[in-house]
Amino acid sequence: MLVIAAQRFISITREITPNPNSIKFFPGKDIINSGTVIFNTVEDAKTSPLAKSLLEIKGVKSILYGKNWITVSKFEEYKWNLLEKKIEDTIKEFYSSGISVFVGSLPNEETPVDQLDNETILLIKEILDHKIRPFLQEDGGDVTFVDFKKGVLYLKLEGACGDCPSSTVTLKDGIENMFTFYVPEVKRVEQVKEKYEEVGLETFQNMEEMLKRKAVDTHENNTSS
Repeated sequence: MLVIAAQRFISITREITPNPNSIKFFPGKDIINSGTVIFNTVEDAKTSPLAKSLLEIKGVKSILYGKNWITVSKFEEYKWNLLEKKIEDTIKEFYSSGISVFVGSLPNEETPVDQLDNETILLIKEILDHKIRPFLQEDGGDVTFVDFKKGVLYLKLEGACGDCPSSTVTLKDGIENMFTFYVPEVKRVEQVKEKYEEVGLETFQNMEEMLKRKAVDTHENNTSS
């Protein structure tokens, strides 16, 4: 009964994002000090009971923590009207329990700096943290550094930015233009996708190629006959 009564005093607000498959939820409490933390699987969320509970909801794809918000992204085939109440109830129940958001040490909230990073990579990471990430976080998303080699900067868009219909525009017209202006060594910016997305794309391309070959063979057979 105490938990139910406590839930009544927890007010959760929502904010839509440019991505129709992502919504920002505001629990009215700070979650992390700055930056973001992403969870894509239940295994990823073993350090955060809240993220784990949310990912266990059927249809939830990923969780992104911001300072005082949670971006919940769903799989496209699921409808928000079937998910929103479950998500809100899960958040309310969690905060009513008094359990800490994280178990153990807090994750690193800024882009990690490696001792082997050269001046160009250090500048790239500084621009990411201070000019680009805050802007994307306003829309419930984020971006992380993956690699930089041969003039190509590889980044991973996360949260609401991950599979957003406008992610290509964000990457090319926004992020790429900024980096090529501030860091002459950067010639191009490419998005790194999840492994399952890459496999799916490769499978689709192979199938498309097979259908094209089949169409050509059918046309040739019809012509020869």
